[in-house]
Amino acid sequence: MKRLIPLLLFSTFLCTCVRAQNWSIAIMDEWRSKLYQREIEFDPLLAKSVAEVSTETDAGRLEYLNQSIRPVVVERYAEYTGDPFQYPAFTDGRLRDATGGSIALAPLNYNAHTGRIEFADQEVQLQFIPNFFPSVQLRNPAGNYELLVYGLLPDFANYYSVLAYGGSRLQAAYHLTVTEAENEGYSGGFGTATKRLIPVRTIYAKVDGRWRRVGTKVKQLGKALGLSGELRAYAKRERLDPMVYADLKRIMAYAESLLP
Repeated sequence: MKRLIPLLLFSTFLCTCVRAQNWSIAIMDEWRSKLYQREIEFDPLLAKSVAEVSTETDAGRLEYLNQSIRPVVVERYAEYTGDPFQYPAFTDGRLRDATGGSIALAPLNYNAHTGRIEFADQEVQLQFIPNFFPSVQLRNPAGNYELLVYGLLPDFANYYSVLAYGGSRLQAAYHLTVTEAENEGYSGGFGTATKRLIPVRTIYAKVDGRWRRVGTKVKQLGKALGLSGELRAYAKRERLDPMVYADLKRIMAYAESLLP
């Protein structure tokens, strides 16, 4: 049975398309180069897989990469209204392993409904397994690179969250939750959408070593940090919105500067 697993994994990729195979092999070659430049036994996430799988052939490389990615159906949300993704469009990004090694890749997006980073290229769509890629940098619509960290928030251990500010005493994060509900009576453009996706985006702050949900307003953030008046005045003066990535970083840096 054990010998059948690599064959089944390899056949899964053969069924995607030639583009997916070529892309997979190219990425695996880059990972292989990075892995052998350092002591593999000190890489807790990748050492075991590399030890068990030969990457000398295309089949071996695909088998190894198959442990970190899975194909997904492109049209799986055809019956839904709403969007499960972090950004309106797929964007540039960098996959990062636990030791800091990274690979530039595009186009990527975060699916907050499934908790997976996804790659999309026309008819090919793949998702990455967080155990191999616990963090990723994605470029938001404003052009800033956001760091998404898997399991950052205790309440969402199986999802990524955006670490917006990582100071020595304070931290802040965005979390996007996407739930689904029945959508009776809604008529979509190409038929009836039977379900809908409901996105909720909020801010979390880490104070005294504990993450707390603080809502989306400066007043709520300031109250959680014990700096309500100061942060409201600063945000009003500088015209800052905490739901804007660059603005939240400025607000948190200012808050940390006020701590005794």
